[in-house]
Amino acid sequence: MVAFFGVAFAGSVDARGWVEQYDGSSILDDVRMVTTSTGYAVGNSGTILKTTDGATWLSVSNAAYSSYDFNAVDAIGETAFVVGVNHIMRTNSGGVRFDDVSPAGLTLDGSAELYGVDFVNTSIGFVVGGKTGSGIAFKTTDGG
Repeated sequence: MVAFFGVAFAGSVDARGWVEQYDGSSILDDVRMVTTSTGYAVGNSGTILKTTDGATWLSVSNAAYSSYDFNAVDAIGETAFVVGVNHIMRTNSGGVRFDDVSPAGLTLDGSAELYGVDFVNTSIGFVVGGKTGSGIAFKTTDGG
C-alpha cells in the first residue's frame, strides 16, 4: 500500500507496478508497516486500518473516536501509536483496543494538531505538532 498526498493506492496493477488495495470514504494521511505483511494506516474521521497480509486493509477503528482526525502512526510489534488533533492513542494489542494516552493539559490553551510520532522502542517515543501558533514536542519514556 502507498499513501500519496493522503490517498491510499493499492487492487489492479498499473504500468508502474502499483496495486490499489483500499478505496474507502476517509482520506488516509500516514502508513506504517511493521513487517512486509503487517501494518497500519490512519486518517480522517477516526480511521485506523490494519493489514496482516500486506493486501487487505480492515478497520480497527472504534465509534468512540470517530470524530478524531489522525495524522500519523508508528508501530513496533503489537504496539502502535496514533496521533492527530488533540489525541495520542496507543494499542498494545495489535489494534484490538486503542487507549487515549494524551498528556494532561494537551488542549488547555487551544487545539493541538499533532503531525508526527516516532518510537525507538515500545517505551521511548516522540510526538511533534503545533498548538495555538507555536510548535510543541513531547517525549515519553514509559510508552505514554
